[in-house]
Amino acid sequence: MTGILHTITTFEAFAHCLRGVTATFFFFWCYWLHPYRNRLWMVRLFYLAMLYVACCYVKDGLLMVEGWKDSPFLGDLITVIDLPFVPITCAFFIEVCHPGWATPRRALLAFLLQALFIPAYLLHPAETVCLWAYTMAFTMVFLTFGIVVGHSVWYRQRHRQPFLYPKFFQLKWLVGFCLLFVSTVVIYYTCFDEATWGGEVLFNAFSLLLWSFPFRYTLQVLQTLQLDRPDDAPTDTPPEDKPDATDPEETADNGLLTQEQLAEIGALLTKSMEQDKVYLDPKLSLTQLAYHTHQNRTYMSYYLNRCLGMTFYEYLNRYRVEESCARIDALSVTDRKPLTEIASECGFNSFSTFSRAFSKYKGITPGDYVRKQQMNASLQQRGG
Repeated sequence: MTGILHTITTFEAFAHCLRGVTATFFFFWCYWLHPYRNRLWMVRLFYLAMLYVACCYVKDGLLMVEGWKDSPFLGDLITVIDLPFVPITCAFFIEVCHPGWATPRRALLAFLLQALFIPAYLLHPAETVCLWAYTMAFTMVFLTFGIVVGHSVWYRQRHRQPFLYPKFFQLKWLVGFCLLFVSTVVIYYTCFDEATWGGEVLFNAFSLLLWSFPFRYTLQVLQTLQLDRPDDAPTDTPPEDKPDATDPEETADNGLLTQEQLAEIGALLTKSMEQDKVYLDPKLSLTQLAYHTHQNRTYMSYYLNRCLGMTFYEYLNRYRVEESCARIDALSVTDRKPLTEIASECGFNSFSTFSRAFSKYKGITPGDYVRKQQMNASLQQRGG
């Protein structure tokens, strides 16, 4: 009997030790990703998911308190607190396969829908609440898996040239990892529906193996998109309007880009601007635009600098100025919308940048343009 108790105690200690190792694993990567969290929305989602998981492991330390580890109430409460990591991770996958779908608002809404089960369980501590929480989590997981698989099939059919993929965008790898994520949620339910130390050891060991893959993927993204460079700061106009800090001659001039491929980049850029209107985002950077169009950042920089003869910020501000003109033209004679508001709506971070860009491309100040348009509108009304 003593030997059996000693074995159980030793196994429980091993489970606690593995939990600590897993928590350290996640905190280490959170620390490593922290400087990059604002550079790319995909990286930010991954960082938030890892941070949430790491904090959940710290919270699981409550199970070490004598008399609490066997509490059904505490066990179910821990479950409903753990599950909101699911919508954050789902948003990460959707953003990877189709940048722009998992907007901050949608990701926050999905997170809040799952997190609502925490106060619901505190107010009504019943197993039914846990079942509904699992139902919500599994629904998000399987919908995400369907989106990833469906998008990968669509992407293969539409883009058959390897060039059209970002260098790090491997569809088979992405679908496989998403399947592993589905398996993680299933294993979590299996291991913790009736919590045992063996189940916890199995889940933590699987988690360490599973999450090593997205970390490797994220490293490839950061390396490919060169996010360690300081030239990605989201400003309207860089100092002296310098060209992008890439060396396009190392890539495009070596014959890697054909005229057909350059035309494809131009078409994707035009679509992103004219249909998606990504320029309305005041924090848009060249890296984010490249990721939005599934293109290599260096190739896109080459197209802008060599084919269009302008920098990224010049290209961006041209569309923003045209958008501001369209909004000014749509104003009636009696409208008195502030120009600062129009500038902000069109993606400019400051009115001074807006005024400078407007004067550069239109040869007239924004205020004079408004007065000219209102005078023309008044003349048309009188003539009518």
